[in-house]
Amino acid sequence: MAQATESRYRSILVLLSGNVLGAAVAGAFFLTASQSFSLEEMGRYAVAISVQWVAFGLIGTGLSIATLRITRDRLSSADRRGAAGVVVSAAISVCVLALLLGAGAYGLLRAVGDRVEISPVLAVLAVAWAGSRALLDAMRSGLLAQQDFRRAALLTSTAAATGLLALTIVLVAGELSVVRLLGAHVAGLFGGAVASVPLLAPLFREGSRGGGVRALLAYARWPALSEGTRLLQTNLGPLLLVGLAGPGEAGRFGMGRYPAYFFDVIAVTLYQYWLAKAVELRDQASLRGYLGRQMRFATWLGLAMVTAAFLIQPFLSLLGENFDRAGMLFVISSLDFAIVLLIRPIESVFHGLHRPRLELLQRMLTLPVLSIAALVLASRWGAVGMAWAHIVATAVSLGVGMFLVRRALQAESAA
Repeated sequence: MAQATESRYRSILVLLSGNVLGAAVAGAFFLTASQSFSLEEMGRYAVAISVQWVAFGLIGTGLSIATLRITRDRLSSADRRGAAGVVVSAAISVCVLALLLGAGAYGLLRAVGDRVEISPVLAVLAVAWAGSRALLDAMRSGLLAQQDFRRAALLTSTAAATGLLALTIVLVAGELSVVRLLGAHVAGLFGGAVASVPLLAPLFREGSRGGGVRALLAYARWPALSEGTRLLQTNLGPLLLVGLAGPGEAGRFGMGRYPAYFFDVIAVTLYQYWLAKAVELRDQASLRGYLGRQMRFATWLGLAMVTAAFLIQPFLSLLGENFDRAGMLFVISSLDFAIVLLIRPIESVFHGLHRPRLELLQRMLTLPVLSIAALVLASRWGAVGMAWAHIVATAVSLGVGMFLVRRALQAESAA
């Protein structure tokens, strides 16, 4: 038992090391922007970040989860060529979907003209950024399906290195702009995906067998809709604030929320580990015990995250005036991400039970809560109101998720 616990923490730390490095590079992008842009420009950058995450939810997360689930099933059947083919099919599907979504976004924004706060060029770059991230995620899922956490962390670290290189080139080349910064995001992630191809070599040792696209898309539609809904919920703040309170409040909200994404990196890391483990469990009793253990762990870790946010908040002013104006928003956003951490073990169990529809149902029920809370709170208190609206919606999502997973486990037990 002690050996298993040691192995668990070692695997988590290996994944976390890569993800923290990736988050540090993303933080370098954001810090560079905060030093160069006004609050209004930061608001536009925050909108572009939100568009990127929503597009990533539609393009990438569903396919990455489906890749992990189906690749794991093929490997369990000793079909390594089929498993390799699933990863190839996922990568091709990501590229095709990104091209289609980018063309659609460009056409739509050309049609609406100046009535929105994002230009067609920014929209295309945001979608390309999402597509590059999705390609990297599909490759990572092929490694996670093998529970090769070391190579998965190395893949993330490679993308971080190419991202830092892209940012350095942009800064040396001339004056920074939102367009050029988004171009660096795209180049960094896509370059990381290309550079990381050799990491998948062991999976392709026996070659690959084509096909699997239909199975991928059939499974991916549910987590894609679910993750798209979650990422829309997570990133709706800047989009709504631009309309309700202007780009300045959207920029202030982003200045407080995006440093707190470091805590979401912890949640994402644990979800990668939890998902890889949950799909290995075959019976209701194992899943129930697994969920209880991970929920207790997530609760203590969430409390530590909020405590750390209170301790860090006074030092944010050292990063500049923009950060100083958003210190309390950082603490509120950290509480939101601590609640998100509690939801992640539940979501991994949905996939362990082969019930991705439940994840979508959970998020579809909570998205209207965020919209209503935002209209009530953000219209009156701006960025602070939006931060509390996120907490209200995330708490509702946790309650709905606990109810659904309890019902699903009871149904599995009865069957």
